[in-house]
Amino acid sequence: MIGRKRLLRTGGLLLLIAAILVALWQGQSLDVATIVQRVGELGPLAWLAFMVLYAVATVLFLPGSVLTLAGGSLFGPVLG
Repeated sequence: MIGRKRLLRTGGLLLLIAAILVALWQGQSLDVATIVQRVGELGPLAWLAFMVLYAVATVLFLPGSVLTLAGGSLFGPVLG
């Protein structure tokens, strides 16, 4: 039992590290126009998708300023 628990923790840690590395690598190419276009295509669920994207980006150390600008242009200055 203890071996399996340790294996799951190690696997989860490696997965988190890999996700952070990929996010840092891809984070250099984040563009407000691309984010606005992709999230805007989701229609009525765009606000929910944007909230999830913002939360995941925060955990993966992606720049928040780009996402904040995208939120403002998608949903306006008050809701964004």
